[in-house]
Amino acid sequence: MEGGLNGRPIDLIRLGQLYLQGGNWNGTQLISKQWISESTDYATANTSRFADIRYGMGWWTRVIDGTPVFYEWGHHGQYVLVAPSLDIVVARFGVSSVLASREATLQAAMQGSKPGRRCLLG
Repeated sequence: MEGGLNGRPIDLIRLGQLYLQGGNWNGTQLISKQWISESTDYATANTSRFADIRYGMGWWTRVIDGTPVFYEWGHHGQYVLVAPSLDIVVARFGVSSVLASREATLQAAMQGSKPGRRCLLG
């Protein structure tokens, strides 16, 4: 049996927004703040085979240009990226599973987004 997440781009934005808001959606705590914190903390995540990228509890964590981010990355290059200190959520649906492409895509998403912005990339 294969695991995964099936949804539309707007669903990825909503998932990222839920995590950005500490698990709270419209005044209702859907996910505990402790779970949000522990599952997205770079310092406590496990190291991975990729330099400076860690993984734990469903989220990849890293620092991009000095900014801590966490993200989920799909098998075919789709992702949702959250940068809490910048108040940014970015989702992308597309095909790119090569690590070099992932790096370039993440950096472009960080550079092209403005605080408070929710961005869907094709």
